[in-house]
Amino acid sequence: MPAPADYGLAVTARPRPGAALDRLIASAAGGVRARSNGSVVPDPRAGPWAAVDGDPATAWLAAPGPGERLRVSWPTEQRITQIRVHYTAGTAAARPLVLTLRAGGAERLVTLDRRGIATFPALVTDSLSIDFLTRVELTSLDTYTGERSELGVGVSELEIPGVPSLSVDARVDLACGEGPDVVVDGVRYPTSAQATVRELLDLRPLELTICPPAAAAAPGGAPAPGTLSLDAGEHSLVAASTAALGVESATLRRVGTALPVTAERRAVDAGRWEAENRVLEIDRRDQPTLLVVPENVNDGWRATLDGDPLRAVQVDGWQQGYLVPPGAAGVVELTFEPGSAYRTALLAGAAAAALLVVLARVPARHRAPTPSRRPGRGVPSVLVAAAAGGLLLAIGGLWSLLAVAVVAAVFGRARRYRALALVSTACVLAAGALLAAGDAVEPVRQLLVLTALAGVVLSVCAPASSAGPARRAGSGA
Repeated sequence: MPAPADYGLAVTARPRPGAALDRLIASAAGGVRARSNGSVVPDPRAGPWAAVDGDPATAWLAAPGPGERLRVSWPTEQRITQIRVHYTAGTAAARPLVLTLRAGGAERLVTLDRRGIATFPALVTDSLSIDFLTRVELTSLDTYTGERSELGVGVSELEIPGVPSLSVDARVDLACGEGPDVVVDGVRYPTSAQATVRELLDLRPLELTICPPAAAAAPGGAPAPGTLSLDAGEHSLVAASTAALGVESATLRRVGTALPVTAERRAVDAGRWEAENRVLEIDRRDQPTLLVVPENVNDGWRATLDGDPLRAVQVDGWQQGYLVPPGAAGVVELTFEPGSAYRTALLAGAAAAALLVVLARVPARHRAPTPSRRPGRGVPSVLVAAAAGGLLLAIGGLWSLLAVAVVAAVFGRARRYRALALVSTACVLAAGALLAAGDAVEPVRQLLVLTALAGVVLSVCAPASSAGPARRAGSGA
């Protein structure tokens, strides 16, 4: 610190999914509890609490596999003869069909109707264990790998007549010492916190209350709770998370200074927004401004303001950001520099492939055969074919082998050189024409180039035709 002063300390923490958070929620849940033998994600909004929170927009998403089970309990015994399992359309989970209900020593096998309702002989109990036996088969497709995976059961809401839903507006109070501790210069400051059940389920940030220090004396004395009197010089501050709350930020603000005005975030007009080139129009600025692009940071992007380069920064750990100095309104241009090099390389490769097709079909000058040479291709041609095949495999991997097989099946005869050349040339021209279509057709461009290269390789590897007309056998005169 530059000089002795009093500082206000503000600490925020976010709920952390797990058993400790479940205990906090249960302490204010009015006796209603929900547990499961597994959820597909740790987020409580997709955990067992979501099945009893009264909100059909949330759902318990069971981990797929045998033995999917949900257990619900409540304070007093109830006589139940019916349950309803709500399933919200569009939920990333499978709709349950057949269940086994267990309460004490009794067991009921039920089938849900189209509304998710099942009736059964009465059970008197204060808890119910539900095993999901069958469900509507539903799979998820990973568009990146092409793999499909089975989805587990989803329960948007479990409705049991006479059993209340989770009270999401109930308050959870953590007394001093139950929140994360803050240690300043070796002195421990306990914290307390207040939140609703809904805030805990949504994992919203909570502002902690700083309690009086646990030690007899704080650094320089503590004028008021949450206020530190710090001398000039260096100080240490450590905020330790707990199992239920993870510390996100700690802020020291000099007492008597105005709170900084939160910068207003506003959208800017985009004159052009393309895959590799964007033009943004920004207003006049009286102070340095941060321009944020909500896309992953990539070193290939460059930003300029009326031709002057802007400094790139990383925002929130992943977004692109650029520092814009004060000044008049102007135009910011964002350019992805590797894009032009990529297109140039693609065009050069396409041109080289087309040239190779032409050269492969230029007839060689024939000489009179000598007894010491065998007819057929020479070593250079074999080396060219091997090099072309290796290059194709390196570029396209196993897909290139598929492209070669398909082209060979259609145009594989030795006399179809002209067809191979036409196919390769057409694929090259089509790939070049699609360069202007953006990233959406990138797989199509790559497939066309692979097909062109496959035609080139087959053209080089195809057996050579005879140099002259066949001599007809016959008897000499």
